[in-house]
Amino acid sequence: MYGVREFSSIISPPQVASLAVGGAQSRVRLLPCGDLEPVTTLTLTLSADVRFVDEVVAARFLHHVRNYLESNPQSLLEDDPLLAAEAGCRDLSVLAF
Repeated sequence: MYGVREFSSIISPPQVASLAVGGAQSRVRLLPCGDLEPVTTLTLTLSADVRFVDEVVAARFLHHVRNYLESNPQSLLEDDPLLAAEAGCRDLSVLAF
């Protein structure tokens, strides 16, 4: 995504929240057995107006988005089968802020 790994978005009225999605990048994850595994990661940053959105609710929402993306990485690419085959995305790790 144009070399941008992460960013925060500005909330403009009448918006009360905004989800910023950073670009995907390849990393290596250490497994419990000591092996290394390649994964694709991306960063999610949720900005919310606390006058309207409770912090706990915002954190739960971000948690659910992260779980969905990590358990269904192919769903991001299913509209474009060529892109899905090209990306070879089996595992996705999401860094949520």
